[in-house]
Amino acid sequence: MLFRMVDAREWRFQRAVARVEAAVEEIVADFATSYVGRAVQRRDVLPPRPRPGIAWSIDGDLVVEFVHRDARPDQLLVHDVALLDTLKRRFRTRHVEVAHVAANRVP
Repeated sequence: MLFRMVDAREWRFQRAVARVEAAVEEIVADFATSYVGRAVQRRDVLPPRPRPGIAWSIDGDLVVEFVHRDARPDQLLVHDVALLDTLKRRFRTRHVEVAHVAANRVP
């Protein structure tokens, strides 16, 4: 029974990633090469971690995070405001919430 639950959780995670992966990669890669002039790095946080997802960064700065949640809609957390409108337009769905995350910087 536990084996089936783990498989179902993994399957839901893979389905959620497939829903956002191609679009986010395209948008972030275009932004990185056209405006920043740097390459994109991707880091996967796989289940059974409490908050599995994917993080995209440019030159070490986190720009977009995808966070998979089982009980609620998944989150796409945008750290760079230049990407926010494009991602919000692309993901008008009940499955993914797109939100801006303000940087915690001390002046």
